[in-house]
Amino acid sequence: MTFALAYTARALKDLKGLEHQDSRRVTARLKALEAQDLPWLQIKKLRTSHPEDPVYSLHVGSYRVLIEFDFERRRIVVDEVSRRTTSYRDL
Repeated sequence: MTFALAYTARALKDLKGLEHQDSRRVTARLKALEAQDLPWLQIKKLRTSHPEDPVYSLHVGSYRVLIEFDFERRRIVVDEVSRRTTSYRDL
């Protein structure tokens, strides 16, 4: 019952903008999350998200990875990767 990773265009751009070491660390955490049976239990659900379409936050050092789950397609959708200080401004 595993989920596959999917990245939005913004998330890919964000990852390319990180330093190599930070990008590898974020990618490694996402791969570890992908291997979990119930990945949504491993990360924090944001209170500001809509109940019908919740957004989750994965903390990796000083970065926050905003994630949504597509249960129909069994995908973990990575929406955004940003510094902790700016990651929640658009929610």
